[in-house]
Amino acid sequence: VDALLVAMDHLHTTTQGKKLKSKVLMFTDCGSPADCDDSQLSTIVRGLKTLDAEIKVIGPSICLDDDEEGDGGVAAASSAPMAKAKTRTQIEGEAVLKNMLQRVGGDSLSFHDALGALSHLSRRQIRQTSTFRGPLEIGSSVKINVWAFIRVKSERPVSFKKLSAVSRASANPNTMAVKMDRTYHLNDEDETEVMKEQVISGYWYGKDLVPFISVDQQQMKFTSPKCLKVLGFTKLSNVPHHQYIGDSTVVFVPAPGDEQAAVALSAFIHALEETEMGAIVKYAFRNKVEPKIGVLTAHIKLHYECLIFTQLPFAEDIRQYTFATLETKKHQPTEEQLDAVDELITKMDLTHGVRDEDGDLVEALKPNKMFNPVLQRMFQVSCMPFCLTVCSLITLSVCLSACLCTCLLSCLCF
Repeated sequence: VDALLVAMDHLHTTTQGKKLKSKVLMFTDCGSPADCDDSQLSTIVRGLKTLDAEIKVIGPSICLDDDEEGDGGVAAASSAPMAKAKTRTQIEGEAVLKNMLQRVGGDSLSFHDALGALSHLSRRQIRQTSTFRGPLEIGSSVKINVWAFIRVKSERPVSFKKLSAVSRASANPNTMAVKMDRTYHLNDEDETEVMKEQVISGYWYGKDLVPFISVDQQQMKFTSPKCLKVLGFTKLSNVPHHQYIGDSTVVFVPAPGDEQAAVALSAFIHALEETEMGAIVKYAFRNKVEPKIGVLTAHIKLHYECLIFTQLPFAEDIRQYTFATLETKKHQPTEEQLDAVDELITKMDLTHGVRDEDGDLVEALKPNKMFNPVLQRMFQVSCMPFCLTVCSLITLSVCLSACLCTCLLSCLCF
């Protein structure tokens, strides 16, 4: 009860005047007496409803359905293994929690079920932040205010920090952070130290090392002011998919609250869609950065419309290789071989590869449904370090194994 009061006071203090979704997670084994009468419980319930806070209790196995109650009004609603008998104090505490959860619409999970949920596939929630705010310039007179958001980007594993293993066992373990220092020395017998301010960059030109000072490096950089300019239009068939480069895909939407921009951008999107054209643009998301060239394509869905920006290569980015032709008499496939490959492709077609919950055939290996087994393995291990043994580290979970097998099947298909 005291913990709930402290949590409610903290939420009231920190969220006052703000429109936020509050959540309270309560961890307890109900081992302490629940000194709470009906008036105090009613006060807590009113406070939670006033804060509009969602509450979850993790610890006891509480059945909130009266039709499935066991002895004492508290049922074991989890798949946890047999545990020792509950004390009278725990039974009374669980009854108080059940009353409160029913009145505020809360939920409960046992420790066993909560630990099992941590091993389920999950993806990190990313805050929606704009990467560009400015005009889409079409010619010299048309400007449409747009915002840009990253739609697709490769997710990287969490980077680890270097810590001191010695300070971890000391009396002050908070000093584990390590500060790294770098020193520079001449390549001579004495290894003479050189101050950082006296170090400049150099590049090999043949057998000679040519020095470049910071001024030279700045002059070599080609930068652009912040912009999104349309250079021209072309058929989408002239932009092959294998020339898409870049580490992310960006979507452009009209600036919020700008009705004129919304109407103008919608007309521009539909025009591109109907003519099957793409807009070749110069894009610099902020001032003094290297400009990118890319293509804007129309993306129309039932509830929203947007432009998708995909970066295109320059001439230096394209690798020009020459390969021997396969169109020779020696390499001509027979009709039997062609039929075999055709049958293989038909049987491995992903368009109707799996069945959904209703039993209908749907597309398999859709990117938004397929998790990265490398990231999920890291998530699983980092969330459950206290319940994983060496054997369980070697053995993958069922859901993770299925995901990995799906990815391997994808590799075999292509």
